[in-house]
Amino acid sequence: MSSDLQIWLKNVNAAKSRVDVFRLVEQFRPMDWTDEQRAALAKTYMRALDRLAPGEGSKSESATSEAEGPDGPVWYEKM
Repeated sequence: MSSDLQIWLKNVNAAKSRVDVFRLVEQFRPMDWTDEQRAALAKTYMRALDRLAPGEGSKSESATSEAEGPDGPVWYEKM
């Protein structure tokens, strides 16, 4: 893929599912980018994830149940 950041940002914004967003991020990650460019893509993909509905088989429900210990939510869940 291209090393032009604007193309990457456009592709992430155009992604139709969370899987597509994560696939793009995994392709982007190993390339040579500055911290500012990585931050720009991070902000863009977080916004994209917020607007996309969780897909089937989402781990959000199972992650919540796993985060609870025998005495209720673990320390980071209480914060």
